[in-house]
Amino acid sequence: MSTIVTRCTLQLVGKAVEYRIITNLAAIDVTENGLDSCVRAPDNIDERIRAATAATLS
Repeated sequence: MSTIVTRCTLQLVGKAVEYRIITNLAAIDVTENGLDSCVRAPDNIDERIRAATAATLS
């Protein structure tokens, strides 16, 4: 199961207010063009992050 979803199913307090997702693998920026891994934990590559989160990284 992915840890990052494309659509939130919970009640929202605000729409489009998240700009960074922090995981144990990376810090991922939420941009107009999609997701971008800005900081990775040591020894993590985009492929491992994609596999764990199902995120499409730019």
